[in-house]
Amino acid sequence: MLAAVLAFALLATGRAPAETGATRVIMLFVINTPDDNAMKGVTEWIQAFKNNLRFLLSDFANENPGTDPVFKVLLVSKNVETADTDLLESSFLTQPSLQVLSTIGRFAGHSTFVDNDIYLGDLRGRLKAPYVHFSREIEPGLYSINREALAVVTLYAYGMALAKASPADSSRYVICKVLDRANMYRDRDLGADMKMYFDELFKAISYELEARACGGKK
Repeated sequence: MLAAVLAFALLATGRAPAETGATRVIMLFVINTPDDNAMKGVTEWIQAFKNNLRFLLSDFANENPGTDPVFKVLLVSKNVETADTDLLESSFLTQPSLQVLSTIGRFAGHSTFVDNDIYLGDLRGRLKAPYVHFSREIEPGLYSINREALAVVTLYAYGMALAKASPADSSRYVICKVLDRANMYRDRDLGADMKMYFDELFKAISYELEARACGGKK
């Protein structure tokens, strides 16, 4: 069984509260398929996301909003034969998680289509359910984090993790900044079906922005 561990660390400023742990983990279960091209496409997509993830979150790592925690984030990828909801939910509880997702690829033409189920657990915020699903075409040679659907979910979960760990007023600025960045993806080209997939997610992001009076004074 092929397994890969992809990791990056965001530099911490100050000491994170004990309840956050030293890290937040993005656990990605890749479901095996006999299609070698599909497996290769998924591997290239994961690598591209990993390479851009530091850039995605680096702005927030350099913030120093008082006692706000800044997490080290690990992206861990593991190949499995199957990944049901029990696996996703139990995995979320085994470490301080940011999100747990299952991914399966399908190769067609020159592209790989990835189908993702993402479990957010107690970081669901205002989502009706703790799951987010999306399926889209990936062209690794044309990859851009600015058109990455998984970036939206990651930013939302990161904001909710900050809010959960440090609910005090001092965290408002950086949480607003994270959620505002996630909301910017609403107007970007994420693929034809993404509005349908992410309708509830963008509603949850808008609610959290409004609840914190982001962009204005409380």
